[in-house]
Amino acid sequence: MDNLTLSVSVSGNHAEFMASSDKFPDCFKASYPYVFTWSFYKKYSAGYYYSFDSCAAEEYSGEGVYKESLSIGNLLDGSARVLETDVIIGNPSPIGSFNYAFDEINKKRILFKDNSIAKRGTKIVSWLWDFGDGTTSEEQNPSHEYSFPSNYEVTLTVVSDRGDKNEYSQRVDMPNEPPAANFRVESVSDLTFSFFDESTDTDGNIVKWEWDFGDEAISGEQNPMHTYGAAGKYRVSLKVYDDGYAEGSYWTMLDTTTGILNRDPSVNISGIGLFNNRPFISFKYDDDGIIESCKWDFGNGTTREDCGTYYDNMRRVFVPNYSNGTYNVKVTVTDNLGGKASDEATVKVNGGYITISK
Repeated sequence: MDNLTLSVSVSGNHAEFMASSDKFPDCFKASYPYVFTWSFYKKYSAGYYYSFDSCAAEEYSGEGVYKESLSIGNLLDGSARVLETDVIIGNPSPIGSFNYAFDEINKKRILFKDNSIAKRGTKIVSWLWDFGDGTTSEEQNPSHEYSFPSNYEVTLTVVSDRGDKNEYSQRVDMPNEPPAANFRVESVSDLTFSFFDESTDTDGNIVKWEWDFGDEAISGEQNPMHTYGAAGKYRVSLKVYDDGYAEGSYWTMLDTTTGILNRDPSVNISGIGLFNNRPFISFKYDDDGIIESCKWDFGNGTTREDCGTYYDNMRRVFVPNYSNGTYNVKVTVTDNLGGKASDEATVKVNGGYITISK
């Protein structure tokens, strides 16, 4: 019995084992004092069973590597010799997988998490990440910061302790935050002004500038100078492009007489409601400076200057007591630099019910 070897043949999920030697080339039954103890992974409450047969068979339910053994025991002296073999069912290679998330503080930094699965009887011992930009990492859960917004094919290669490999790839979309356009102006002479770009880009570089001075003149310089042909107010706009082809734009009005930049405010009457049984009109305005006045004409002979109270991202102005009828309501807002904007709506009152429309 000393020269017995253990072999296994596998077909699908079925494995057949045989302990054999030159003297015993085929399946045979052991005779006293020898006994075989087969230890199989999947069954038997004790994890093994005794037999005098040198052959055995097993059915397996899943892919992986199963380490099985046969103990050849001598009942007279209590000695035993153990033969071991690996049973490979299906593909023993690990299954590579990962996900990723953007760092909440640094949006250019991506956190990768390995979700790979080792097959039964194996374990993953190495990881190789290819981030698609020429850089790699051998950490299990690395982080990576891309220098340029784009789409990257990231590949993770995992290797088991048996040397089996598996690759998993996923596209990582590195978004490009558009630049924020902005500028300031300085007067050089009566109608000549210098324009200074103050645009920013949080994840790249601004590479192109498009100026429109509002008098049909344009420029592609970053910080141009321009002379107007006549005094007046001109709509000056700047559009910028970054190295990821994203764009941002900004415009405002230039008064060449004062050299002041001011973007006229906007105002919108949006609805009507009740607060403590008092009807109010809700409205909203937008401005690059300070709104100094809100003048109302409620359409029934009542006027009032009132910017209302702020509530739920809107402003409320209480309306006068209306009789049944239809009223045209108008509001005009003025900012601290003289910019104005108006909006109108129609209020209908019928038997205590009040509605507003445009």
